Amino acid sequence: MRALAPLRAWELFERVALDECARGVIFGDDDNLHLASDNLRAKSLEQAGHFSHEQIVVWMARHEMTLDRAAEVLGLSRRMLAYYRSGEKAVPRTVGLAMIGWETIANPPRRRHPGRPQDKPIHSRHHGTR
Repeated sequence: MRALAPLRAWELFERVALDECARGVIFGDDDNLHLASDNLRAKSLEQAGHFSHEQIVVWMARHEMTLDRAAEVLGLSRRMLAYYRSGEKAVPRTVGLAMIGWETIANPPRRRHPGRPQDKPIHSRHHGTR
């Protein structure tokens, strides 16, 4: 993420402060380097091997799912999924794994058949560009 590229400079971590509402942090007095507390929490959960509410939001958007549809495919009530998506309740590992499993079933890898020519990816076909 380009916006966070300046965080590669370790010196910025020496100048971390709470934002004016005490709901996030600002690195090096630069408002462009502001991270809200819920985003920090989500990233720390993900780095620790857990699933975060942000992963649910991204998964639903990627598959253009409504809350009702996502709850249905994950085998959850709409209310529980809303709790998980908002971050109000921790996302159970079973829900995170169900998202991964659903993606795998919904988008299976193409099988290779010996002796059959394979389709080339669209981007490698000759359409006047390489």
